[in-house]
Amino acid sequence: MSQKKLASLFIILSTLLISILPITNIIIKKHNKTLDMTNLTKEELFTTDHLESNINYLAYKIFNTSMIKMKTIVGKDGFLFLGNLYASVIDKAQGKYKYDPKELSIWADKLKKIEKWYADRGIEFLLVIAPNKSSIYPDKLPSSIIYKKGKTITDDIVKLAKDKNITMLDLRDRLRKHRDDGMLYFKTDTHWNNLGSSIGYQATIEFLNKRYNEHYIMPKYTMIQTREGSGDLANFLKIKDMLPKDFEINYLFSFEHDTQICHGYIDPTDFSLKDCKPTANRVVNIYAKDQYIINKNATNHSKLLLVADSFSTANSMPYNATFSTLWKLHQSRLYGKKLSSFVEKNRPDIVIYQIVERDLYTQKIVEPL
Repeated sequence: MSQKKLASLFIILSTLLISILPITNIIIKKHNKTLDMTNLTKEELFTTDHLESNINYLAYKIFNTSMIKMKTIVGKDGFLFLGNLYASVIDKAQGKYKYDPKELSIWADKLKKIEKWYADRGIEFLLVIAPNKSSIYPDKLPSSIIYKKGKTITDDIVKLAKDKNITMLDLRDRLRKHRDDGMLYFKTDTHWNNLGSSIGYQATIEFLNKRYNEHYIMPKYTMIQTREGSGDLANFLKIKDMLPKDFEINYLFSFEHDTQICHGYIDPTDFSLKDCKPTANRVVNIYAKDQYIINKNATNHSKLLLVADSFSTANSMPYNATFSTLWKLHQSRLYGKKLSSFVEKNRPDIVIYQIVERDLYTQKIVEPL
């Protein structure tokens, strides 16, 4: 077929598709009882979201594949995984991530200096690795992706930390041992659920007690299984609304003792503390804003600075109940000299960097204080 005929065919097919879109979107809106012909916009008429979601859903359910593999990968038994677009997470899982060992050693030396900076001020320091889902459920990856246990950049970082005496807690083995306890991560989300995060929290407090000869008391709580809708990876595929509202297993925290908590935001310009308002024990998501908690009925009088990311959301409530003051700062916003100024001003007793595995090897974490 000539180039001219191919071009003509493309124009015809494109025109047909565009002409079908408005009719399809009107039918879908009518079915969902959201149709309002008086306020229907051009964007609503010609959106491809419904078309994409249906194609992605069929690919996921019938063909066990993803149409956007760089963002979301379809694994086994309904599992979705983050794609390689995000911090080369798949390359890292397969041991294919390219890096200079000398540069990695320099990075570790910088991290050791960070720890010394805190130690010189009498502050206990710990870096906690929150595992990628692929590290805990490698058997749920598609057959085309082979997890290389012991040969990832994370393994090399952990070895360097041991050689250089850096205080680091790798949660991978702890979580692997608890896989039979129940679902630890969401099938259709990047993150661990409350049970997985609770195991990570408990391991962290135990590690602090052993490393620094402390006696931090954990609040007593039970976990109640519940169900909820799908997560961020399903959202990437635009199939969130097509999956059942009870698709995922999660767990609710039920504490034996009440907390006396107030909650406030941290100003993004000068990192001053905004008004602290009374609240129940709550989930603290620092994706958009850094926040703090003061608890007059905490199990310990110590003050914790938690430098973290989205993996700190699920274990919010146990940490809130454990420390008299908890500052939560997103690792991508506050680092280097700004972080050191915050520390000098607020004087925490403990500083924990809880970083998701895929984002561990970044320069912001080790920027000099």
